[in-house]
Amino acid sequence: VERWNRAAVSLYEKIGFETSNAQSFELEMALRLNEPAE
Repeated sequence: VERWNRAAVSLYEKIGFETSNAQSFELEMALRLNEPAE
């Protein structure tokens, strides 16, 4: 996601993504998936 695209960054963060790499023009976002608890 381009760092200047605050709407996209906000949307990704709202659904659970976190910034995993912010050292360039773009932000790398990651989402950890867990198996449902029984």
